[in-house]
Amino acid sequence: MVNYVMIPKFCEMTGYTDRAVRSKIYEGVWVEGIHYRRSSDRHIFINLTEFEKWVEGQSYASQASSQGKAA
Repeated sequence: MVNYVMIPKFCEMTGYTDRAVRSKIYEGVWVEGIHYRRSSDRHIFINLTEFEKWVEGQSYASQASSQGKAA
């Protein structure tokens, strides 16, 4: 199974818009290194396993707080 997909494929799979994905990243709803990563060429890859955990309501408050971001 593929664990990371780029934003266009993620949008195709989930129904989220590109704008919605980028908003979650920009606003800190999704945490870099957990929910997504940037490749060396700066493309964003979404972690599907962590996305599923986020959908299921698992909290990342302690991790986000330690990085100075709101969960």
